[in-house]
Amino acid sequence: MRIGDGGYELAHDGEPVEAGTLVLQKPDTIVFTPKAGQCLFSGAEPTGYRWSLGGSKVTWDLGEEGGCAGPQPLTGRRWVRAPRGELAFASSRGDLFTTDAAGLDHRSIEVPDLPPSTFGNQPVWSPDGSSLAFAGATDAGYDIYVMNPDGTGVRQVTDMAGNENDPAWSPDGSKIAFHHDPGGLAINEDTGHPVQAFSRTSVHVVNADGSGLAALVDVKGYVGRPAWSPDGSRIVLQIDGDVYVVEPGGSSLTRIHDGGQETNGLAWTPDGVRIVFADEGPDGTTLFTMRSDGTDARPLLNRLPSSWLAPVPTFSPDGRWIVVTDDWETGQVDPGDPHPAYLISADGAQVYLIADDTYEPSWRPGPR
Repeated sequence: MRIGDGGYELAHDGEPVEAGTLVLQKPDTIVFTPKAGQCLFSGAEPTGYRWSLGGSKVTWDLGEEGGCAGPQPLTGRRWVRAPRGELAFASSRGDLFTTDAAGLDHRSIEVPDLPPSTFGNQPVWSPDGSSLAFAGATDAGYDIYVMNPDGTGVRQVTDMAGNENDPAWSPDGSKIAFHHDPGGLAINEDTGHPVQAFSRTSVHVVNADGSGLAALVDVKGYVGRPAWSPDGSRIVLQIDGDVYVVEPGGSSLTRIHDGGQETNGLAWTPDGVRIVFADEGPDGTTLFTMRSDGTDARPLLNRLPSSWLAPVPTFSPDGRWIVVTDDWETGQVDPGDPHPAYLISADGAQVYLIADDTYEPSWRPGPR
């Protein structure tokens, strides 16, 4: 643990696990306030410790109240190592950035080849981790772009009337599925940011170079949030709150789950066996998991912020962890919420706060 300049950093085996600010309280208490790292969101408030010095050894004694911040592992509690990996997010300002899975290495992505007013959103890693697809909004609406991870080499993939967003790569990286709304953008009066008003929408598939545009599903109402199965044989998507699967050519559209108004954020487990999604549960907005045919639906995590309406999950490549945030449009409707990102073990037993002002997470593919 390093303490100095009003802050602290915790590391384990040379790897950072937490950082924040601290305040000294006489005579022997230090209060730690986490800003990033592995701290349970349900207890991410300031945490006080009494310390004592015996020779060259410092002993920490956790106070009776407080959260998980500070040197708890030094009090005998076990360390939990952050999984390896890199995540891409969008922010409420229309910026894109990446961070490690502990939330400590925050790096903004500058996109010099687009106008500064472009509102960047929904970054999604390509299957080989070499590129990012994203939705970028100009005065003409949202279009799908692809770029290098450092923001260079931007190329526009779609240029339809209205909005194209929700980009989703095929497993081989050759195609991108996306949502299309020909109605264009409206402006949120409170934030001044663009939002969508859905009438008739569709999901399309296009080659990653912009060729071969084809409609997949077209409905009166809302269809979106496409996600390819890991073997590329099916695409799961949302139609007016229900969950469907369809073949990449557009055939065999099948409803697999009757959802509620808050259904959102569809994600396959890396083995393709189950699908994780958000919906309204008995205790509020809840992450659920179900088999890929819609059976065995059960809650995974119901300890999500009450203000969240449409959580969006992404899996680590090994399937052991999930990062979840609120979706971008909800963020524009409710800009005052902190909109945190949580790192969750796949069984829902461990939940850690890793960042604030985050939307639309995507975990960079890597070794499983």
